[in-house]
Amino acid sequence: MYPTTPGVQKAFSRNMNDTNAEEQENAARVAWAWITMGVQVRSRGRYCAFSFRENTHNLLRDATKPAKIALASLEKCAAELMARQHRTFVFILYFCRDMVRVTRWDRNGCIVSTPIDLSKTPEVFLNLVYSLATMSDEELGYDITATLASEEELEALAKIRPKNPYALERAQEILDNQALYPIYKVACVDIRGGGTTEYFVGKHTTASRSVTHRCTKGYIAFIISASRLCFLKDYWCTKLNQNRTELSIYEVLYEKGVKYVATALGGGFVGAQQTATQDYLPGEEVPTELFHYRLAIEELARPLESYRHSKELIRWLFDGLQGHEEAWTKAGILHRDISAGNILSVVDQDDETDENRRGILNDWDVCKYKSEMNDAPLECGRPGTSIFMSALSVKFPRKPNELADDLEAFIHVLTYLSLQFHFHEDTVIGMEYYKSMPKDALTAINRKNASLASHISSFYYHPTQEGFHVGGLGKYSDGLLGEPPVCFLQDHVSPMLVKIVDELYALLKRHYSSIDKDILFKLGYDINRMYTRRSVRPKFRDAKKDQAAGTQEHQVTSRQPNVLDTHEAIMNIFSNALADDYIEGLEEVLLDKTEDQFLGLPWETRYSPYPTQSGRSTNAGAVDGSEISKLTLEASPEKEQEVQGDESEAQSSDTTDALKQVANVEGLKRKCTSEEHDEPAAKKHHSEQTTQAAQIQADEGEDSRKQ
Repeated sequence: MYPTTPGVQKAFSRNMNDTNAEEQENAARVAWAWITMGVQVRSRGRYCAFSFRENTHNLLRDATKPAKIALASLEKCAAELMARQHRTFVFILYFCRDMVRVTRWDRNGCIVSTPIDLSKTPEVFLNLVYSLATMSDEELGYDITATLASEEELEALAKIRPKNPYALERAQEILDNQALYPIYKVACVDIRGGGTTEYFVGKHTTASRSVTHRCTKGYIAFIISASRLCFLKDYWCTKLNQNRTELSIYEVLYEKGVKYVATALGGGFVGAQQTATQDYLPGEEVPTELFHYRLAIEELARPLESYRHSKELIRWLFDGLQGHEEAWTKAGILHRDISAGNILSVVDQDDETDENRRGILNDWDVCKYKSEMNDAPLECGRPGTSIFMSALSVKFPRKPNELADDLEAFIHVLTYLSLQFHFHEDTVIGMEYYKSMPKDALTAINRKNASLASHISSFYYHPTQEGFHVGGLGKYSDGLLGEPPVCFLQDHVSPMLVKIVDELYALLKRHYSSIDKDILFKLGYDINRMYTRRSVRPKFRDAKKDQAAGTQEHQVTSRQPNVLDTHEAIMNIFSNALADDYIEGLEEVLLDKTEDQFLGLPWETRYSPYPTQSGRSTNAGAVDGSEISKLTLEASPEKEQEVQGDESEAQSSDTTDALKQVANVEGLKRKCTSEEHDEPAAKKHHSEQTTQAAQIQADEGEDSRKQ
């Protein structure tokens, strides 16, 4: 359902110049940015996400494949609506033949009405339609603090022309996509001075694919008063610790003179906007309320993966590491969410050459002060991005974060991007073909790279226990052995990258050799005593009891002092690598980085699953966001694999030609680190590593059973 406002018809009308007039008149597309309310129609009950039977006590249908796919489709619809628009919640009408349910989605889950029988009680549905038609924008879930930019304001935005080519391209992209991503005006309270600044945002640069939880969205924003661009972060969070917001953390970092971190301009909670689903969930432990929050950042930045070669990647990581070190030593703050998405490269908007690049550490919303490290957590679960967490953090989920966990995360960021953008033993094609290959051909080839898909999935994503992601076999065992998870093709990779990865894993080996895992089991940090993932309402917890038990139950890991207790060792490795200029000549620089080797890999490789709770079923009520993610997680792989299968059968002739060219690369001689070996030797080396990892895992399992 669309509103009758200017620009809407242009948004959902398609350009069909190559068709006749009759076809063009009926051609349309989904204009997500303008939809007021979603509608889904199912013709058969077995293909529905919800049950429509009378006298049933189950809201969700049985866990059949069609039902899972139906719920996944509904959730994706809600997620797309809330990602494309400024909404606090959305309504979606869900029809099945002559029955309908009303669903209300917010960042804590979904409220579902009892079914309405259109044949028996049509007046109920008519009253519903009338109520929806007469609701205000706020009652329909619109964020009334975001308003469409006026014509005069749009003209002023078009005059903002940054000198930097990257910034200019991003600004023009926002202006060119107004039909599908209209430009809105929002205001944030300034961090200094007490005034407010207006920011204009259009197409988001990043957005969460989930409809529930924090659901962070990032925008490149225009500031008319300063004739510049900046970054605007929009997300949902709790108020369990109202004395420490992300804006206040940035203020402390600024006052302490911490460099290599982002600079906040303003922000805060957005009015009284909060979730409502938690009020309708049964049981005592329910998700706490989430509140809308915005934050304006001065620096315009590009993502870490946009680096041009390995030396630039190492430089940006070192910059982020320096920001992390200064925050810890000067302000006593631990970041706790080191990831590839939180290390960025600043764009100098006045630099026409775009050569003035440096790294910064961003997103301090889950950080902790050094004085709080032994306190009981206010929110249940673990902070951070699971694929970059330390091996101990995912193996022992109740273990509190330490400095060593953050420092290890920097290492995982480097090895993850090395597997994604540099040549290694699981790369399927040669350097000479990668740069000239069409994107669809590259996708088709990567899709068949079962070796890389299996390695990434097992090392970073698999398995999950008790609904919690606990990592794969490789992350912990490779740390113990000091064996990097990436085996480079030395002829095509900078020696700097090979050397620094080897030295970092030698450092990890020294770190893990001092860890006493028996103490971790005795302290109850293993998965069997894990908290529920979602944060719960404070009224259901004894805060004084938690605080009293904090020192005993959440003490930092007891172990001997080691190399990751300070930043010194890891920073020396980075600085020494950058001091030795291994890259000689522009040609080698350009050949150091490949295209995205993860593009087209199986779904399990690219998706970081949300841990889940056990589901609840009622006749009518609310569905927890964890339960929604669980069913979507189970349904989506099958659905996406089917889509990928259809696409692979319809490859273009260009793709077929490119695939034929790859046949000549199978005999490529590979080198791992500094040791040159043939293919059988590589397989033998891999087999030995697998055997060692399996033995370590078996020993760990035996220790766990004894505990």
